[in-house]
Amino acid sequence: MRIHTISPGKPFLAEFPPRNTEPLLSIKETITMTKFPRDEAGILALAKKMSDDFTANPDIYPAPPASAEALDASLEACAAAKDAVQGIKAALEAAVRLKQAAFARLEENMHDNIRYAENAVHDDDAK
Repeated sequence: MRIHTISPGKPFLAEFPPRNTEPLLSIKETITMTKFPRDEAGILALAKKMSDDFTANPDIYPAPPASAEALDASLEACAAAKDAVQGIKAALEAAVRLKQAAFARLEENMHDNIRYAENAVHDDDAK
């Protein structure tokens, strides 16, 4: 870390972040905010790694802002929410198939009636 002086007696930090080679967690790769996962699978995997690391190293991480238990509870809530979404998606897909089948049958009935009406009037548009 280098300290420079803008004006006499007013130092400022020239390097940010400070050179700390020790990772935040004992995860092989260092996760920075720019590399924070954006997809659900990545977020869940990182949360699980955090929980495991906090649980395995209470002497290093005695009081994290969100405890391993809190992370585990959040992971369970996410899993339940994902399952609920999958169930709702399956129900929606089934409902869409039923709607499509109903419209297909309605169209068939309408085409049959149009053919019937044309035959009944012997293709006379005036009738």
